[in-house]
Formats: sequence, C-alpha cells, structure tokens
Amino acid sequence: MTHVLARRWRWMAALLLSIGLLPWMLALLGATTEWWRPAFAIFCHQLPDRSLSFHGHDMLVCSRCAGIFAGLSLGALLPLSRSLRHHGRALVIGAIALNLVQAASQLALPYWHTPRLLCGLAFGWAATAFFIASLRAEAEPVGAIAFVNQG
Repeated sequence: MTHVLARRWRWMAALLLSIGLLPWMLALLGATTEWWRPAFAIFCHQLPDRSLSFHGHDMLVCSRCAGIFAGLSLGALLPLSRSLRHHGRALVIGAIALNLVQAASQLALPYWHTPRLLCGLAFGWAATAFFIASLRAEAEPVGAIAFVNQG
C-alpha cells in the first residue's frame, strides 16, 4: 500500500507542475488563441488590463492567477518539509489573508502586476506545498519517523 501512495504523490506533483507551467508556456509560445481562453475562464476573470503580456500576447489569466499557476509549479517542486508540514494550514490562511489585503488595497491605490503576481505566487505555493507534503506524509511508513528519531 505504501508503494501505491508513494507513486500517487509523485504523479500528483508532476501533474501540478505541468498545470502550473501551462499558461506561462502558452504565453511565451504565443499560443493564446481563442481555443484556450474558455478553459482558463473557469478560473480567472481574464481582464486584459490585469493580464501580463509577452511579445504582444496577453496571458490567458490575470497577473494574480498567473502567480497562482506559477505557485502550483513551485509548490510541486518545493513541498513543505516534514518539520514544517504542521504549519501548512497557517501558511495557506496567511497567503489568503495577504491576497485579500492586496485586493482591498486596489480599491484605494492603483494596481501593479508585481504585487498581484507575488501574492498569487504565495498562495499557489503554500497550498500546493502543503498538499504535496500531506500526500507524501501518507506515503511514509508508520514507523519511519520513530525509527529516524531513535538514532
């Protein structure tokens, strides 16, 4: 059973890495056609003035969602360590709060892509890093932690 769970978290990490890179790769390749737009409209408002642009092509998602997608990839590559996993919920809640504060500040201040991108990145990484770390913890043998601590 442990081998199945071990493969599951690795496959999930690979899937999230791929999904996170998709809007970035499409923008860099200039493949932001109308065919892709409805697929990303499920997740994002896609307002052109809030979207990053590469070589004259707008991304299929806004700058905050671009950060979230990048965070998916980053979290898949850098999941929380065993010692930090118990702080995962707090990290996710903190990232949500950061995004809410940044979104509220846009009501009074002009918005820039950089804070939106970084706040999205923080949330995407925190959520994915916690998720992958939790899947990885399920795959560990029950006595593995006790065995490591006895040495």
